[in-house]
Amino acid sequence: ALPSDKSLSLNPPVLEDLLLGSNASLTCTLSGLRDPKGASFTWNPTGGKNAIQEPPKPDSCGCFSVSSVLPGCADPWKNRQSFSCTATHPESKGSLTATITKPSGGP
Repeated sequence: ALPSDKSLSLNPPVLEDLLLGSNASLTCTLSGLRDPKGASFTWNPTGGKNAIQEPPKPDSCGCFSVSSVLPGCADPWKNRQSFSCTATHPESKGSLTATITKPSGGP
């Protein structure tokens, strides 16, 4: 099977982390890569933190996904700061961007 198109997903902090106030982090995942080498992520804003790029993981479609984790987002997240993650990759023409904001209502 041919790999599907590359997709970028931006996942909110885990609720337990937010409630504990410990280290809520945002996770940006670029998936659908035939070769995970060369993936690059840019966060905006970073809140002065360094994002951590995780090792590639095999995907269900037989390709790879790479994630970048931005730590320490609890306060700006609770204040409904909008975050965006832009990913570039040699296989991808141009860049992909995902944006996330805490939904209103809920913790």
